Amino acid sequence: MAGRPPFDQFDAESEDIESYLERLQEYFTAYDIADDEDNAAKRRAILLASKWKQLLSSTERFGISRRS
Repeated sequence: MAGRPPFDQFDAESEDIESYLERLQEYFTAYDIADDEDNAAKRRAILLASKWKQLLSSTERFGISRRS
């Protein structure tokens, strides 16, 4: 099975939160990730992963090094 592409992070300068959440729901639908208790952790992980790149770049900007 091929992996899913990462979901884009939210950018308040280019999109409102309602549009972002609609796109996120469509992403879940497209990849058959149901809105139920069994998939709650998977849905959270996808959303958090979308922020991970931004968080890493923020730590570097403030001089906080990452551990390898």
